[in-house]
Amino acid sequence: MTTKYILVPTDFTKTADHALAHAANIAKKSGDRVCLLHIKNSHSDKLLKDAGQSSSSLDDYMKATASRVESDWGVACEAKIQDGNVLNDINRVALDPEMRMMVIATHGTKGLWQNLFGSDMLKIASKAPIPVLIVPDGFEPRPTYARIVFPFGSHKKYQNKVDAVGFLAGLFGCEVEIFSADKAGTQLSKQTIENVEQAEAKFDNLGVNYKVVHEESEGFSIGYAKQTLKHAESVDADIVAVMSVASNEHEYISDSDKERLINNQRGIGILMTSDY
Repeated sequence: MTTKYILVPTDFTKTADHALAHAANIAKKSGDRVCLLHIKNSHSDKLLKDAGQSSSSLDDYMKATASRVESDWGVACEAKIQDGNVLNDINRVALDPEMRMMVIATHGTKGLWQNLFGSDMLKIASKAPIPVLIVPDGFEPRPTYARIVFPFGSHKKYQNKVDAVGFLAGLFGCEVEIFSADKAGTQLSKQTIENVEQAEAKFDNLGVNYKVVHEESEGFSIGYAKQTLKHAESVDADIVAVMSVASNEHEYISDSDKERLINNQRGIGILMTSDY
């Protein structure tokens, strides 16, 4: 496997430190390096102050954090500071072909705007050129991931999600649950069936353990976040993997439903892939 970077944007918060630990653990397993990124803007001084640092210590603090990753985890870590706008410039850095995936913290509905609310995080994930593992409050660092819930989908770029899940599941020996909440009287589309077959073939090729799980859809909600999270919690899943944009077939699934996944309080990570 070619060595690349795991990109970790930071705002110096505890949850951002959790994201860094997740990234370091992935990099240790994959042989990749970590790129710790801070987008410097008008919020940076306050974020540093909240972290117990002075505004003049940004460069030193980033380098010290990178050194700590190297000593604690045994993986190479590069500190990068870039002036700009969080919603735009994180993905500009992610365009570098050396970036494999992003691990980033979100803070639900509290904190500064810079702390990336669910809606802001979705804007980043929907345009990200690499997979994004979102670390909500409560998704604590852990030595391994045991189970990933992988909902059905009819997206034409579903392969992006298949590849991202295959990467993590292959590294950690995860079981993948290919999950569907079936509405009574409806049939799966041809594209969805093809996508599931594609996922199964990929996982078979990688030696990933998986199973297909069907549940009856609960109630009349057009969204899927509540039932997906409920199922993920019931099977002690570490991660739920979804596309960051709706498919043409399911445009009625709103951004707010994806934001509910991002802001979940169940300690579950959300792996998002885009159509890029």
